[in-house]
Amino acid sequence: MTQINKETVLYLADLCRIAVTQDEQDSLMSDLSRIVTYIEQLNEIDTKDVKPCNNVSSKLTKTPLRDDIPKATLLQKEFIKNAPDHIAGLVRVPSVLKSTDDVM
Repeated sequence: MTQINKETVLYLADLCRIAVTQDEQDSLMSDLSRIVTYIEQLNEIDTKDVKPCNNVSSKLTKTPLRDDIPKATLLQKEFIKNAPDHIAGLVRVPSVLKSTDDVM
């Protein structure tokens, strides 16, 4: 059985670039342990005679998906009229990325 310890939680938090408090570490350690235990239980199931399934979505939907028919798109001028802010024919959006100096 795989053991999830605080070092593993801190390593994963570092990979994800997230800060975790002591309480969050304990909660994550518990949650991850339960997930790993569940996966280990799944590994015990005998799937020798089960055919591989490459596409399940067609079996899950009772109604067929609509045909993908190309249609006319908006002209750039019409599209830009709907944008709250634009510059030089492009939609201006707030910055979501920080500089690489801020990350580390």
